[in-house]
Order: sequence, then C-alpha cells, then structure tokens
Amino acid sequence: MTIEKSEKDHFVLIKYARQGFKDIEQLRTMLSGIQSDTGSEKDIVIDFGASKYLTSPEIGCIVRLAHGLVGSSRILRVIPSEGLYKQLSSLNLAKLDHLTIYENREDFADHLKKMK
Repeated sequence: MTIEKSEKDHFVLIKYARQGFKDIEQLRTMLSGIQSDTGSEKDIVIDFGASKYLTSPEIGCIVRLAHGLVGSSRILRVIPSEGLYKQLSSLNLAKLDHLTIYENREDFADHLKKMK
C-alpha cells in the first residue's frame, strides 16, 4: 500500500508515496476523514519523503487541509523529500496558517525532541 496511517502520542502520521492516480483519491479521502475528526487535537504529519514531486491535486489536498484546520489548534506538518522541498518552497505554501513544511526528516526529528 502506498499510504500508511499511524497514530502517535501528539500527531497522526501519514506516509505517502504515489504509485498511481488512484492513490491521490485515497489521500484526499484519508485527509478529509482526519480533518473532520473534530474531537482530535493531534497535529497531522504527512511524510512525502518517498515522493520526487507532487501533482496539483496532491498540492490541493495540502492546501485544503491547511485551510480546514483554521480555527483549531491543529497544525499540518509536511516532511518532504529534498527535491520536493524545493518544489513546495517555490509555491510559498509555508505562508499558509496551520501549515509547517520541514526541510527534511532531521528537522522534524529536532522539532519532536524540543516538544519533549
């Protein structure tokens, strides 16, 4: 499976690696379900580390989810691959409220250490 979801103490982790366009619809459905879980205060972390680039529907999923979290204490955290970080940086997505884009997994790991 190209999408794996796991629950951690402070966040929901989604590992995503597109193998076909049906995966995009799966991602959209999964993120919609997580966003609509209004009882959860956990942040959402999407690990795109296995993705070289994102398509516009995948970027749309990120933007919709970030907008959907406005008014809550939850944050969407994105862990990209190196090439993907450059793509996302060029789109200025980091300016969106409730969205944090890390440069790599190490930056995210450092963030987790600071939370403890």
